[in-house]
Amino acid sequence: MINHNINVLRIKAVNTLLEELSKEVVYVGGATVSLYADRAGLDFRPTQDVDILVEVSTTGDYLTLQEKLRNKGFEVDTSAKFVGRFKAQGLIIDLMATNEAILGFSNRWYSDGFRNAIDFQIDQRDAVKIFTSSHFIASKLEAYKNRGKGDGRTSTDFEDIIYVLANRMKIWEEMLAATEELRDYLKKEFAELSANPYLEEWVEGHVGFDSSSATAYILDQWKQFSTG
Repeated sequence: MINHNINVLRIKAVNTLLEELSKEVVYVGGATVSLYADRAGLDFRPTQDVDILVEVSTTGDYLTLQEKLRNKGFEVDTSAKFVGRFKAQGLIIDLMATNEAILGFSNRWYSDGFRNAIDFQIDQRDAVKIFTSSHFIASKLEAYKNRGKGDGRTSTDFEDIIYVLANRMKIWEEMLAATEELRDYLKKEFAELSANPYLEEWVEGHVGFDSSSATAYILDQWKQFSTG
């Protein structure tokens, strides 16, 4: 699990640099995907950046937070297209906002995911806030719809979804136990993906271990969840 260790080290390093600001952020995105695994799976794609989500109401609040980051040694990456990208001690940090008006884009599940974030204990010293597993899947489904170009084979968001489905034993139960709005969204998106003739190929391409039986299990659970 080389990439898992790398991602965890990056998250811990960012959390340390944030100091007291760490209490104001929720870690999202691909850097957190292995935190949802409760079984030993094969390694996964490396993630170069660490996404942190903040709840701010105005552009002024966002700019104030950016200034606080600069005071802690974070430097704005002027070469990046994304205005919220920072660099610090060799790390790449993307500062995301729950309010779409701040950056011109967001994710439907950022606000609800932020409000319902859970504490994750990385080790005896470090704890961070992350999305619940159901919110993580929902946010990745939304991201896939927006930037996946309809191809689960090449989508890193779809890859992250499959990784969690394959490596978190109670993920289907957790999604069934989600709030009605979240559960209905998940069921709808899974049902729509079920109609794709390439779904089995996409899933198998990302499973990575004992692919035939693992793919069959995921697709069976997928069907039960989306039609139940």
